[in-house]
Amino acid sequence: MLRSILIAVTLFSFGFQNHVMGQGKDSYKAGYYVTEAGDTISGFINYETDEMLADGFYFKKDLSNKQSDFIEPTEINSFRFSNARYFESLELKNTKQEINSNRLINAKRIVKGRIDLFSYINPLDSLNAYFIRNNQNGRIAHLVFPQSQVVEIDGKSYRQFDREFKKNLFYVESNEGLKYGPVREVKFSEKSIKKEVILYNQMFIEEDPVTVYKEPTYFEHHLILGYRPFINKDNIGLRVSYYFSRKSKDKLNKFTNVSGITYQNEIRNFKNPEDGASYLYSDFIRFMPFGLKYEIIEENMIIYSYLGFGVDLNFERSYNYNFGQWESNSMDRYYSLSLAPGAGTKFKLGSNYLIFEVTPYLIGLYVNVGYSF
Repeated sequence: MLRSILIAVTLFSFGFQNHVMGQGKDSYKAGYYVTEAGDTISGFINYETDEMLADGFYFKKDLSNKQSDFIEPTEINSFRFSNARYFESLELKNTKQEINSNRLINAKRIVKGRIDLFSYINPLDSLNAYFIRNNQNGRIAHLVFPQSQVVEIDGKSYRQFDREFKKNLFYVESNEGLKYGPVREVKFSEKSIKKEVILYNQMFIEEDPVTVYKEPTYFEHHLILGYRPFINKDNIGLRVSYYFSRKSKDKLNKFTNVSGITYQNEIRNFKNPEDGASYLYSDFIRFMPFGLKYEIIEENMIIYSYLGFGVDLNFERSYNYNFGQWESNSMDRYYSLSLAPGAGTKFKLGSNYLIFEVTPYLIGLYVNVGYSF
């Protein structure tokens, strides 16, 4: 048990060292916004995700101010953080089809050049949409996820997607005398559309330099301590884990990769030993280089589940109990591949989270508590 406590202290110390070295998201960052009249107002903007900033942001002239002002898209032309994260107030409309929702939103610029590409994430359903603007001919389009319909061909039903976003993209890219074809291969994703816009902009790089926004990330750390109850009163199970995931500061993170390390032990039938019998003590250290975590994000809590893939370093020791004395019999050490599933809930605790998690094991279920920062 002393060994378990020492390993637990080591892992928790390592985690808190990382907590000191790198924090998550700060509350306010230096920046400015430009009013409809063209005036630039400098101060500090609440650093939130793209979804949260889509309908406005909180602003302070000075960090010492306790009160902040909420600035809506209708009041500004653009705003920017000091780290080059830049938004413009744009209208949800498609110029070519003259569809106008009469609603302004804040969209983030992710590519700047002959054509600017903006990303917008709907805060209600987290669906992505994009705006592209040709700074030479003034054309602008709102790209939305392709709509689908079921069609029947030769008695069989197929789902067919429209090509409106590709047509609108081509419409913005088109100039008189310029024939441009690669747009037909574009998929409706930020990676694919961004690649297309960059390729297009590179044809005019001498006239219009191209800049691409690099999304900042941070590491989220989890420290977990668990116990296996309700199996056998003579069997004791203890586990301690440290794992981390890299997240975007700009977006809600529904899917993230997760890595970590776990120590777990099993002490079997050590209570009420019988003279002449053999007993087993086993533990392992699990190295999990890769896992996938899914999160459902609510206002003050996050529900999550994950599945990791790892390698276990196993230790098994057998002991004999003779004449009231314990005698070491043998020790085996071996490696094995493993799966590491888990699910839990994180409750908001200031700027961090309190964790309640369950992790299944071969002979039971571990109940865990922890801290996320």
